[in-house]
Amino acid sequence: MSQPFIRNHQYNEIKKLIGQLQNACNSVTNLKVVEAVRNDTEVKIGGLFSDLTDLQKQWLVNLKQLQTTADFQRYLHALEPYLAEEYAHVTENQIKKLFPKHK
Repeated sequence: MSQPFIRNHQYNEIKKLIGQLQNACNSVTNLKVVEAVRNDTEVKIGGLFSDLTDLQKQWLVNLKQLQTTADFQRYLHALEPYLAEEYAHVTENQIKKLFPKHK
């Protein structure tokens, strides 16, 4: 398993782009338009990251097989293990300093 490499804001942007692609797949009948949206989505997702390995890039921009709502949900669910934990652990003393008792 690879190290987490997707930050929260990147994941939210991916969810938004995948939602737009899903909407296009469900509502547009012209296959060329759907392919254009799919290619644009791949480029935008790839542009969110500055340094990816080939395997990570393959996971992110492999959108050709996504057709149904279940496919899109599986794709997003498969990315969740790669979300990086951005928040540092806060100690009890740090919390006490933030919220002092006022008398």
